[in-house]
Amino acid sequence: MIYENRLSSVSRCANTRFFSFKMCLVTYSSLVFMQQNIEEALTKANSSLKDVVRVRYILPDAKQFEEIWPITRQFLGDIKPAATMISAGLADDKMKIEIEVTAFKSNP
Repeated sequence: MIYENRLSSVSRCANTRFFSFKMCLVTYSSLVFMQQNIEEALTKANSSLKDVVRVRYILPDAKQFEEIWPITRQFLGDIKPAATMISAGLADDKMKIEIEVTAFKSNP
C-alpha cells in the first residue's frame, strides 16, 4: 500500500483454487478475501471504498474476467471508478488475479 496525503494505492493478489476440474478459476471466497484486505488497507490509510477512483484487474487469463465481473461490481456497489482489465503474467504462477485500487480523498 502506498499513500501520501490524499492519494492511496492498494494492490492485492489471490492464489489459485479449483472451481471445476477442467479450469482453474478465481473463486468467490478468494475475491471476497481480497476485497476485505483492500477495505482494511484503505481504512489504515484513512480512506474507504467511497474514495476509490480507479481499479485495475490483472489476470493471466482474460476469459476469467467475465466470470468475476459481477462479484467485483457487487463489491463496489454504487461506486463507479475508472476500471481496466489487463491480461498479463503475474509474479507467481499460483496467482490468478491482482486487484489494484487508487483512492483519492477530496477532504484530507
